[in-house]
Amino acid sequence: MKDKQFEKPNLQNPPDSNIVRTFLRLWHNLGRKTQVLPITHMKLTIWTFFCVLTLSTVGCAGEKAITSQGLKHIEIGSDMPEPDNRQFRSVSFRDTLIQEGGYEWTARILEYQDGEVWVESDFFGDNLVNRLRIESPSLQVKGKGKLRVGSTAAELKALHPRWQASWLEEYGYYDVIDPQQIQIHYLFPAPEDAHHDPGIGELADTARVEVIVVM
Repeated sequence: MKDKQFEKPNLQNPPDSNIVRTFLRLWHNLGRKTQVLPITHMKLTIWTFFCVLTLSTVGCAGEKAITSQGLKHIEIGSDMPEPDNRQFRSVSFRDTLIQEGGYEWTARILEYQDGEVWVESDFFGDNLVNRLRIESPSLQVKGKGKLRVGSTAAELKALHPRWQASWLEEYGYYDVIDPQQIQIHYLFPAPEDAHHDPGIGELADTARVEVIVVM
């Protein structure tokens, strides 16, 4: 299938502590008599700026949250994302065809700066999102642990003991899920001598999530 190339995204990190320190310093200096603007007006101006900054930061975080439904603009069961969708105009796309187990389906690959997101369609030609394969560590699972690609097994174990793991022999992964959120799968590379479904305690604390799948 012919690749479709678009402009790379310009993913920015959230504002760092320097901006917050600048805001606090300005706020502290408002009491000085040398201010050009009246104090109440100046406070209102800076407060408005800080609110806008906070909202934009929260918005960016929401854009990058993984949930049991998928991503904010790519949910399971929704239409496959199109290159002309304004939400993805700054993301590079390419298409590929997957053949497995006698089935054939398409995948649209979104190329972020730090990894790819494979958006796989259904098997029936309805052009609906069936599965997401996330390899970008900038996307994190919504919730207390903020798990992501690159998170360690120790981070998962610290959240709760519910985890269940199965060995995907044909793919070379351990598939780890939370029974209370079975739509999200954390894939850890399995060792070459793997031969059974491990308990979560058998995973080395230093093992890292390589892929997150939502389905």
